[in-house]
Amino acid sequence: MPADAAAIALRPVAAGDLALLRGWINDPRIAVPFLFPGPVDAAAHQAWFERQQSDPATETLLAEAGGTPVGVVTLKGIDRAQRRAEIAIFIRPDRQGEGLGRRALDAALRVAFQSFRLRKLHLHVRADNGAARALYQGAAFAEEGRFAGDWIHGGVAHDILRLALHDDAWRQRCCRGRRVAMMQPGFLPWLGFFELAASVDRMVLLDDFQVARHSHAHRNRLFLSPGRPGFVSIPIAHPGTLTADFRAIAVAPPARWWRKLEAGLTQTYGRAPFFAEAMAVIQPILADARGSLGAVNIALIRAIAARLGLTTEFVASSETPTDGLRRSARVLRLLELHDAGLYLSARGSFAYMREDGLFPNVPVDVRFQDFVPHPYPQPGGGEFTPRLSALDALFMLSPDQCRSVLFGTRRWQGWAEMADAADPAAQPDDEPSDD
Repeated sequence: MPADAAAIALRPVAAGDLALLRGWINDPRIAVPFLFPGPVDAAAHQAWFERQQSDPATETLLAEAGGTPVGVVTLKGIDRAQRRAEIAIFIRPDRQGEGLGRRALDAALRVAFQSFRLRKLHLHVRADNGAARALYQGAAFAEEGRFAGDWIHGGVAHDILRLALHDDAWRQRCCRGRRVAMMQPGFLPWLGFFELAASVDRMVLLDDFQVARHSHAHRNRLFLSPGRPGFVSIPIAHPGTLTADFRAIAVAPPARWWRKLEAGLTQTYGRAPFFAEAMAVIQPILADARGSLGAVNIALIRAIAARLGLTTEFVASSETPTDGLRRSARVLRLLELHDAGLYLSARGSFAYMREDGLFPNVPVDVRFQDFVPHPYPQPGGGEFTPRLSALDALFMLSPDQCRSVLFGTRRWQGWAEMADAADPAAQPDDEPSDD
């Protein structure tokens, strides 16, 4: 086996790769088993490249071994709401038989299920392509159907098989540990928070971490009137110490606070399609809010997650104390305590994680969120206002519609991608820092 065959890296196909790729797909060793219809000229190949570059439902990646291009991985028909796609992989003709297909598939599955957070992959293969069937079925792809005589080549009709793989089957085969995220339990968080929650098995809510002043700990943005966003806050009694965490800060709403808030929300959102249903989510918690800020915020987070149909397990970090540790060391200890195999992190955490120097040399894979809000109708119409509390979406959309705009991260970025970025700007949410 060549020395460079063990490591496969994937990167987006660039314009400079087109001549090489066209030579591969016009080779019968690629064209026949992969059902390509015939020779492709330069103009048609350029047109294909331009189409896929502008198509958000297609990702074409070049596979490299030791810096040398060895194949192509394609994800197409990406349905981000249903989290599924079709996958295709081929290895260049002069490097077949070296075991690169298995390694390219392993890299592709990691990208599909971790970076793109897909739930299911499927592919099509000729029934008589024994090598391809062995490759995919060896990776736990299962047959979903057979299309008899579906492809004609050389005057012969060939059966086509549809094979599929679910993320849970892939994880049982190759990965240990849970998918974990961590965030401070802010007040009525934004959709990006709930995308993180929806993408993991367990979300750790950092209730024993220091509350940052001027954060979203006790306030968040909603429309105060149609077209005019502003902050909605829950009154608190801060103990005055700089190190106070969410458990040490009490909510202290005046007697008429909830009625005033309810009236304001009714005035702005009262005609929204799902106003009553969304109010029923928060009213039992806020109408008689008492206790710690952490307890109230966690109750709201769980209630909103239930309305969204999320099955994520929410746990408080105070249940597994990490006293005496700071920043990255504390995060790493929590990951160990929660048996994490994959840590999905808010993008803004990268700066302090890199500064602390513990990551990425840890036994947990780390991926970073890159949330881009999807527009949806808002009170008063007009230009879409992003990064409001998720309650804004809950008033305007059904749970199914909310889930369709929930997933704004097209690709969860790995450590190397973040390190190569010129400016890993933080997103406006509360990161797991205790400074």
